[in-house]
Amino acid sequence: MNRKQFLILLVAVLALGVATFTMMKREQVGWQDATGRIGQNLLDLDVNSVAHAKFTSGTTSATLANKDGTWRVQERNDYPADFKNFSELLIQLREMKILQVEAITPEQRARLELVAPGKGDKSATLVALSDKAGKPLAVLLLGKEFMRGGAAGTPSYPIGRFVIVGKDVPALEAAQSVVVVGDTLAMASAKPESWLQKDFFKAERLKSVAIVGEDSAHTWTITRANADDFWRLEGASSPADFDSVNGNQVAGALESMLMQDVVIGAGDDVTGMAKPIVVTAQSFDNLTYTMHIGGKKDDLRYVRVALTGEPPKERVAGASEKPEDKAKLDEAFKKQSADLEARLKRERGLKDWTFLVPGWKLESMLRARAQLKADKNRPAGPGAGAPPGLTLPGPN
Repeated sequence: MNRKQFLILLVAVLALGVATFTMMKREQVGWQDATGRIGQNLLDLDVNSVAHAKFTSGTTSATLANKDGTWRVQERNDYPADFKNFSELLIQLREMKILQVEAITPEQRARLELVAPGKGDKSATLVALSDKAGKPLAVLLLGKEFMRGGAAGTPSYPIGRFVIVGKDVPALEAAQSVVVVGDTLAMASAKPESWLQKDFFKAERLKSVAIVGEDSAHTWTITRANADDFWRLEGASSPADFDSVNGNQVAGALESMLMQDVVIGAGDDVTGMAKPIVVTAQSFDNLTYTMHIGGKKDDLRYVRVALTGEPPKERVAGASEKPEDKAKLDEAFKKQSADLEARLKRERGLKDWTFLVPGWKLESMLRARAQLKADKNRPAGPGAGAPPGLTLPGPN
């Protein structure tokens, strides 16, 4: 290539760059001039005025309502809602900025999944927020995720979502523009179970766990003398009859139990509660958790739980406790007792409900007695057989 050809090519490249830049600026100015909304808040929302929220997708709905100061999920007989997640979503909607505004035709609505629920195979999620008098505060259609193309050879990934905002559903359906926001708004789910307060029970400092299974082979009890002791199997004739690791697994499951959903309207013939497996866990703090385990639903199991007993109201001073430490320890005990009582108040209310719990969380309590024996094939490594919180030293 000679010098003249190079200069011609350079001028052509520069001209193309200037033309592309000019077109982009014109397009951006066109958006701004047409709507004036780019960079503005998606909603003018007073989050403290919201008293009712409904999320609808297809034929599924989740309705949250503030009743006597507590947010509840109506589709689950007013079971408490996860207020933390809900409040985070409201704040997110209030602070969210509009990144792009586009005109939309009726044909494009289906492609962007912005058809109102019930009016298409791939409809939007309808979000309706209102105050305690029922006055609408915000109505939105959440459509398809806005994707960004990955580098060569990598898939695209979501970075936002197409949204239409209006005063009511007819206004949403008549809207001729759609905005793009910089978040997928994944928390705005129409599944009632996704809004439930998932805090379950937490059986701590256990001294015994008695399991009455479906037959004598699945009925057994484990105990320990103190919270730092090894678990032992009642009636075991030799140490080989029980691996204390199994006791640790039972105690660990009861201390971190999970629930996935609340069951509504199912009788004992459906849940299997007519003949449940009964787990009775007693703690060193005078608390007793009685859990009934019913039948299966896919990879979940039906569960009910009841709490009885009262924790100690006074702290027992240690034998070697120094007088100068007493005030500090008493204050710490007072705070721990207040936190515990708040948790126990919630846990005592669980007795009125039937829950769905992941099956794997209950596996350690469903074993036959013969399966509790020490595993001769398991390598004896550091911490094998240690009680919770204790790691045995390895070989030197």
